[in-house]
Amino acid sequence: MRTIRIDIDPRVKLLLFFSSCVFVMSVTALVPNLCLGCFIGLLLAMSGKGKAGICFCIPFALILLAQYVLSDCIQGMPKALFLLVCLLARLLMPVAMAFQLVFQTTTISQFMAAFRKMRVPAVLAIPFAVMFRFIPTLQEEWTGIRQAMSFRGIKVGFARTLRHPASSVEYVLVPLVFSAAAIMDELAAASLARGLDSDHERTCAVEICMKWFDWLFLFITVLFLGFWIYSSL
Repeated sequence: MRTIRIDIDPRVKLLLFFSSCVFVMSVTALVPNLCLGCFIGLLLAMSGKGKAGICFCIPFALILLAQYVLSDCIQGMPKALFLLVCLLARLLMPVAMAFQLVFQTTTISQFMAAFRKMRVPAVLAIPFAVMFRFIPTLQEEWTGIRQAMSFRGIKVGFARTLRHPASSVEYVLVPLVFSAAAIMDELAAASLARGLDSDHERTCAVEICMKWFDWLFLFITVLFLGFWIYSSL
């Protein structure tokens, strides 16, 4: 079956990420949060990340519905723990979805073209470009560390971290920190080698422009921002 994939403008994605961050901090109503989660999930699916959108949207919707259905049926400490889990899900899952939409469906060339369109100075664009490449590279390093620990018969996971926090820091955090420092140096050197710090205007093979669906998504995002402003008054 042929899948539908569209290239959403990076500027719309960045605005949506900012909107989701501020929206979840103030708006607690069920319907607006469900609408935000479904909207971001739809954009993930339309950007070629349908599996991720489903994996985020269904648990998010179920947790929100369970909060409003079961909160009156539970009392005492279980209710407090249940509401805490629901609160964390409501705060983190939309932001995680928007984060994946921004960083998993956009190339560095598209980001640099978007920054050039927005007249963002190089002192801000270069660190963002380095961070953009740093996150997936760090994920690869984390996968390599887990595989190396597995070869040595050491299970790395949440349960083991709770049982043996000191050894988990030694086996995982220490090599991850050293790898992160080396990655940052290499990425910074690669950025300078490509001339990202040059004062001359750069050319880019990628050209971005707002299409009709970008304007539609932008309008919906602005509606979420407007609702957040209205609910904060």
